[in-house]
Amino acid sequence: MTKILIVDDEPRILLLMKSLLKANGFEVETAKDGPAALEIVRGGGIQIVVTDLRMSPMDGMMLFKEIKAYDAAIPVILL
Repeated sequence: MTKILIVDDEPRILLLMKSLLKANGFEVETAKDGPAALEIVRGGGIQIVVTDLRMSPMDGMMLFKEIKAYDAAIPVILL
């Protein structure tokens, strides 16, 4: 089963995306910001990251760069 990490600083968006993806058979983890997302990614098992672009303290573009530096094979989708 594909494991997706959703990163967004808006709890409603996290809940909505998690519900939609789980209903379609995906395993989903969520993070409220970039540092929390990096911790999850470094823990292993994440196959795709979907992230908001505008967040604080780390925006989506910086998160993208950090994930690619850690593992360039993980696809990252910026919203």
